[in-house]
Amino acid sequence: MIPSALQLRAENYTLYVLLFIIVSILLIALAKLSNSKTFRILLEVTTKGATIEQYLRENMRTGSLASIALLINYYSVIFVLFFLALKNIYQLDLTKTLLIASSVPIALLIYEMVGIIIIGTLTGEFKRIKSVLLVTVTTNQITGLVLFLIALFWTLNPQYGTLFFKLSVGIMFLKLLIRTIKGMYIILNNGVSLYYIILYFCTLEILPLMVLSYFFWG
Repeated sequence: MIPSALQLRAENYTLYVLLFIIVSILLIALAKLSNSKTFRILLEVTTKGATIEQYLRENMRTGSLASIALLINYYSVIFVLFFLALKNIYQLDLTKTLLIASSVPIALLIYEMVGIIIIGTLTGEFKRIKSVLLVTVTTNQITGLVLFLIALFWTLNPQYGTLFFKLSVGIMFLKLLIRTIKGMYIILNNGVSLYYIILYFCTLEILPLMVLSYFFWG
C-alpha cells in the first residue's frame, strides 16, 4: 500500500561532515600546490632540534600559504572528530554538539598557541621559547594530516566510531607527548630556567588534560 505522504528520514549529518572533509582536502591540496615540498619538509622538521627556526625560515615560513592551510586543516579536522564523537558516541543533541565541537578548536588554539605567547611574555623569555611555538605549529600540521585520514574513514564507516575515537585520542596524546618532550629539549638547550619550564608545564599542560579527562571520563 502506497503511503499518502513520505515519512521523514532519521536525522543524518553525514553530508555536513563530508563538507568539512572536502574543505580539508582542498586545504591539503592548496598547501601542496603552494609548496611542492610541504610533506617532505614536515617529515624533516621532526628531526630538527634547536635549528627548527632557521630550517622553517629557509623552507616553509609559518606565515606562508602552505603553513596556514595545514594549520587550518588541523583545527577543521578537530571540529569534525569532536562532532562525530559527541553526536554518535555521546548522543548529544545537535545544538550542544555544534557548540562544543566549535568551541574545542578555539580552546586548543588558545591553549597551544596563545598560552605559549603569554608565558613567554610574562617571563620575558619569549625569544628563547619561540622555537616551542614552531614545534607546536609543525606538530599540529602533521597531526592534522593523520587525523584527516581517521576523520575520513570514520565518516565513511560510522559503525566503527568507537575504534576511530580511541585512535584519535591516542594520536592526540602522542602528539602532546612529542611536543612536550621536544619543546623541553629545545628550551633547555636555549638556556631557559627550569623554573619557567615547570611553571609552563603545570599550568598549560597538566591542568587542561585534567579538565578534558574529567569531561570525557569523569
